Amino acid sequence: MTSFELEPETFCVISPAFSLFLILRPPILTQAANVFDLSSIREALMHSKPFFDGWVGRLIELGNSDQPSTWRLVERLGDKNDQLSAEEHNVASESNISYGKPSAAYGAFRCQNTSDPDDVAFMKIIMQIPWAGAEFVSSTERAKQADNTNLPRYAQWEIEPLEILTKNNCQAAPHIRTHRETVQEQNEMVPGGFIHYILMEHAPGDRLTEDKFWNYPDDERNKIREAFRVAWEECVRAGVVPCMAALWHLFWDSESSKVYLVGFNHSQPVSSDEDDGKWEDNEWIYWGLAQYPDEENYAPDEGPNADKSKWIL
Repeated sequence: MTSFELEPETFCVISPAFSLFLILRPPILTQAANVFDLSSIREALMHSKPFFDGWVGRLIELGNSDQPSTWRLVERLGDKNDQLSAEEHNVASESNISYGKPSAAYGAFRCQNTSDPDDVAFMKIIMQIPWAGAEFVSSTERAKQADNTNLPRYAQWEIEPLEILTKNNCQAAPHIRTHRETVQEQNEMVPGGFIHYILMEHAPGDRLTEDKFWNYPDDERNKIREAFRVAWEECVRAGVVPCMAALWHLFWDSESSKVYLVGFNHSQPVSSDEDDGKWEDNEWIYWGLAQYPDEENYAPDEGPNADKSKWIL
């Protein structure tokens, strides 16, 4: 059994089914001398079995009777899920934690308004899925699992931060344009189960990747880090502490020298704790914008003025 050292302020939940860490704040995880990639740990908490195959090209009706709109899904950008087996669901329910809720698939798409091809947006789709193995039973059997009121915690973490940031007019994150909540049809994964279509503004600039970021010249990387700090603090002022730390959740607009955050799963509303939402330079590490040295017994400083003399910037 591998033991992990967790900083005291770290809060995590361990699923009785998976024995995985569900990280709510980016901790410093160490195993002996090695520093783990936090974004990889988060990614491991979600499964990659696709549930949105064949969705590209599909038309999604949004808006209302007064202002209807139709959107064509043109590119799939993400396809993850938190699917449990029936046994795991029951174990979680009996242990009285929120994993006893239905599973969901989380799709991310670039989409286009069919009435205005220049109107390009981003759509998140959150769809109830059946327990593992039940995908192959009849739709009548799958419909018995339908739940259109209880969302998995992942889904709550996805929706609530976006609603807060939109309500408070945060300028560092894309706003929700339309959020349609409905139920699945008879021919879909869980007939009668929930499905959410969240249409968002498409962030300007280029999505960052590890290769792209580290191939920028030093001065541009410095600009991106400073712009990220401005964006992170803007989100905090708007009521959300961004915690879904990963480079691919950042867009860099070089023309305006601005960073936009587009992923908020695991993020939390700012609490009354006076230390909640205070910037620390270690955020650059968590989001992949800097690296710790691969040295034995290296322990990074904490606080707003961390010693970065050994950091890879």
